[in-house]
Amino acid sequence: MSSVLRDRRHPSASNGQHFAADHLLTRLKKRAVSSGFITVFAQGVHFVLNLASVVVLARRFMPQDFGLLAKVTTITGFLDKVMFHSHHGKAAWH
Repeated sequence: MSSVLRDRRHPSASNGQHFAADHLLTRLKKRAVSSGFITVFAQGVHFVLNLASVVVLARRFMPQDFGLLAKVTTITGFLDKVMFHSHHGKAAWH
């Protein structure tokens, strides 16, 4: 592909504007703080929903069944953290 064709299709390709990030610096503090609040809120909602599901399951299952469910949930949660959330999102066996 010739440079003329590339420049015509992507006018900003010739002057390096594809990699410009100066526009991201405006209101950076405001966006970072609001993103933090959104993350904290989402974690709170996640906690409340998990707590509610445990309460519902505890009422629905017999104690021995709920104990088994708790064991399986603990093991699968641990394996999920170890296998899929370590190494910055890459699976541990790769």
